[in-house]
Amino acid sequence: TGTDEKFTLDNTIDIEAYPNPSKSDVTFSFTLASPAPVTLEICDLAGRVVATLVDGRLTAGDHKYSWNTEKHGNSQPGGLYIYRFKTGNEIKSGKLMLIN
Repeated sequence: TGTDEKFTLDNTIDIEAYPNPSKSDVTFSFTLASPAPVTLEICDLAGRVVATLVDGRLTAGDHKYSWNTEKHGNSQPGGLYIYRFKTGNEIKSGKLMLIN
């Protein structure tokens, strides 16, 4: 008989981006089980980084970061963006839709 193998990594991170779609502010929330280096970037569809929200070592626990797309007069046009979340050896990405 065969066996089903399930692998669960203790360091698997779930990141949530909301609201999506958004007009201006997007909040990212995630929980770290232990301190870790984290990078959270927003990229356009050409792969250019348009914002870096986090780039450093964070403590264990719950974290929230906001991307204000109109901050400092540098507003981003409506359209599709990709967020890229890196911690340790794990990389997660997702789509964001900005509407004007």
